[in-house]
Amino acid sequence: MKYKSASLSDEETKRLKILNRVREEKGLPEIGPEDYKLILKLFRNKNGDLSGVLLRVYGAAYKKYGKRLFTMRFLCKVCGLKKGFRAFKYIKEEEIFFDTCRNCNIAQHSGFYYVDRRRKKKLLSKPAPRISFKQYRKNKIKYKDSADRFHPRLKTAVQKMIKVFGRKILKKEKHCKTCGDSFPLYRFPANFHSVYIGNRCRRCESIRIANYIQGRLDRRRNSKNGK
Repeated sequence: MKYKSASLSDEETKRLKILNRVREEKGLPEIGPEDYKLILKLFRNKNGDLSGVLLRVYGAAYKKYGKRLFTMRFLCKVCGLKKGFRAFKYIKEEEIFFDTCRNCNIAQHSGFYYVDRRRKKKLLSKPAPRISFKQYRKNKIKYKDSADRFHPRLKTAVQKMIKVFGRKILKKEKHCKTCGDSFPLYRFPANFHSVYIGNRCRRCESIRIANYIQGRLDRRRNSKNGK
């Protein structure tokens, strides 16, 4: 490959040779000098240097689309604007981009990878197969936590509630003691030992517990300060 044809500097040429050597060892096609100039322009970090992390993240997309990736525009279903690929995350396993950009749905992007990261690190109580982004959005409607993210443990709790209390918990509703809103029974925490469903919804109950813990910490801190 001719490296001088793209008017690269000596340092850039040296880095391109190293990059192509690594890609050759992994069985990936080499990157040409002209493409490398675009990569340097699009995959820069805050310091203006080439980011290997970004290159790895979008490497699968570059392999699929080639140099067309640099000029392609993807439609965000929320804002309706067409944006460059850097505005969307790429799902390597499914070989597709997210259908919403980072700015329109930050929680959706971070939540999906949060769930997948917990699965990879085996932080879940039971081994869980990888879910697709489409399945994640479906589960998120039913099993979302206070941060509006899909919560795997909540899904496990609801499935256990169905076994103990029956499928009525999915349709029957009752009012929350604190906020007064009406929710299906599965949106309330359950005590499986005494076999009853609480009177506060999960969100209000989590706020109550957080305030109780913070109150204990404040009292302990005040007692140490002699107040």
